[in-house]
Amino acid sequence: MAYSAAHLETSRKRGFEDTALLREMYQRFLRLDAGTRILDIGCGTGFFTRIMAGLPGARVTGLDMDPGLLHAARGFAVEEGLDIRFVEGNALALPFEPASFDRVTAHIMLEVFEQMAQPLSEMARVCVPGGWVLAMEPVYTAYMAYAPGLDEEENRLFGLTMTRGRPIGPGMRVPDAMKRAGLRSISAVSWFWGGFPENPWRSIPQLERLKGDVLERYPEHYSASERKAVARVLDKLIDLAARPGPRDEIGVNGMPVLITKGQKPDA
Repeated sequence: MAYSAAHLETSRKRGFEDTALLREMYQRFLRLDAGTRILDIGCGTGFFTRIMAGLPGARVTGLDMDPGLLHAARGFAVEEGLDIRFVEGNALALPFEPASFDRVTAHIMLEVFEQMAQPLSEMARVCVPGGWVLAMEPVYTAYMAYAPGLDEEENRLFGLTMTRGRPIGPGMRVPDAMKRAGLRSISAVSWFWGGFPENPWRSIPQLERLKGDVLERYPEHYSASERKAVARVLDKLIDLAARPGPRDEIGVNGMPVLITKGQKPDA
């Protein structure tokens, strides 16, 4: 599935607002030193690429197969005064010699591959022996939603609009795929992609779109009773959103993202 540059930037900014904390995670989790050569594959608009490029002494390259997204990535990097090399290329045939980088990363892109070990093997190939490969992937089936206007059962049903019909979260598949790609010393940390928004779910167009997903676009993901129950919950949220006056409730909307690393064995 192709995403626009605007969607990629917006979704990542919403999910990873604390870029300083994310940068610290990279620094400690990937054991970065001054002059570390980092390759970020499937970089899109370069949101994560730019965060890593802000690390002291890091030399960062971003790779993507979409020239339009790379054009946007170069523009964002110039705006932020970052020196990043962007290259067009395929994650399954990286245009680099073996052992060209000290760290190789991929963010929310391995999920498109049925066999994750294939791109991970390429990432390991261009990583130096003893270097680290990192993959960030979400766990959609662990999505959490809490709207203050709903009771516990209604919130559970509302959460189905995100989780029903999803395969097991791609983040859960990464550790085994890394092992099959020949990586070792595999470990992970978790990030909550989402947030705690005030006045949650006040967007009537968004709620109506979700209702259309349930009743018209993806009805096969639900049983007949679930379709009716979830539609009733969405109607209740639409009614609440239409009521005048400010509300200061805080909700929860998001899912865990697993950030997994594996080490390429020494030669």
